[in-house]
Amino acid sequence: MTLSRHLLRLVPLAALAAGLAGPLAAQPSAAAPAIDFLYGERELFPSAIVCFTADSRYAPVDAQQLGDPQGVISVKLTAPSDDCLVRITFSETPFFEESHVSCRLPKAGTVYHVAPVMRYRAEKLAAQRQPLANLVVRAVVELPGETLELSTKVVVHSVNDAIMQYRPRDEHAAIDDWKSDTKAILAAYVNENHPWIDQRITRHALDRKYVAAFSGYQGDAAAVTQELRAVYDTLADFGFKYTSFKEPSAAPVNRAGNVRLQAIRLVGDSLESAQANSLETALLLASVCRKLSIDTTVFLLPKKQVLLGVYTGFNHKKTGALLVLDPRQLGYEKFDAAVAAGAAAFEPVRDKLLFGEGEEQEKLRHSAERFSYLAVDIDLARSNGILPIPETRRDFRSAFGESSPNHPVTP
Repeated sequence: MTLSRHLLRLVPLAALAAGLAGPLAAQPSAAAPAIDFLYGERELFPSAIVCFTADSRYAPVDAQQLGDPQGVISVKLTAPSDDCLVRITFSETPFFEESHVSCRLPKAGTVYHVAPVMRYRAEKLAAQRQPLANLVVRAVVELPGETLELSTKVVVHSVNDAIMQYRPRDEHAAIDDWKSDTKAILAAYVNENHPWIDQRITRHALDRKYVAAFSGYQGDAAAVTQELRAVYDTLADFGFKYTSFKEPSAAPVNRAGNVRLQAIRLVGDSLESAQANSLETALLLASVCRKLSIDTTVFLLPKKQVLLGVYTGFNHKKTGALLVLDPRQLGYEKFDAAVAAGAAAFEPVRDKLLFGEGEEQEKLRHSAERFSYLAVDIDLARSNGILPIPETRRDFRSAFGESSPNHPVTP
């Protein structure tokens, strides 16, 4: 009888112990370390890696990330103790050399992203013209008393894939609203350094006597307009036609993820094929203008419409000195018609476009329309750390030879 009473007393105690242990056992352990990415999911975008300088105000950044705040590849891990030393080594791949970072994780139980300054092979990334699947990225994480090996398979996009919008991580390693800052990456596809600009375009215009010289802002607004007309007419002579290519080389790994892409031809691609969509035509014209020290702004409007603004006066930031043309007209309409079409599309939305400063512009930057009406000032982008994507020099004879009816040789 005494034994039975003793057992009865033990049952409630066992039940209480089980009840306490259950919630403790159900608590999740700290997430295992994993390779993570600043934007995209298990994918690399060469265009963004090769064009942003270290101090670019437009580069995607995570200010809370330890190591390199601009680091695209990181390791996400939970600090096992306060002031915990961690060393991370990323193994060599065809696109970067072995890269290291050492730092201390300040607070135990806190999730951190740690990114080294990656030793990228920039030339290799810039030359990537096709998507590549299943690149293995491997990292070794060294913690006190523990060494972990991590690996993941990554998609490497073509350099033609431009990030138009992205959603950055917040301090809780989540994602918040879409950002349009990366629209400035369009300036990377403006390549004033391409040798064909002076070898073919300005040379053709001079030989045809479309202008006597290219003097940029040394002349008046009429002279600058005439130089733009000469470039436009030269590209028309080369047989340029509209072609709507805009699908990226590979879709984002997660279609509902944190990047939105568009494929953009490089300047050499457009010149070689004499084809471009409206955005690519605007970027090509902007490339020539940049070579001539004439400042431009690319305007993005709803329904994929693109306009090119060219400042015709030396005090070019005054909008009264802005000539706007519709690049879709190249190859089909004369220069004056392209300017008339540009003005007709631009004037009704002038106040909605993000170019300039002031209270109204600041309101627009935080409004729902900020993705529909965008402006990329090429000179501003250059001065804020966006460089042209380098292109491999081609033999222009293969592109502009006598055998090609689209590219008549200048007599």
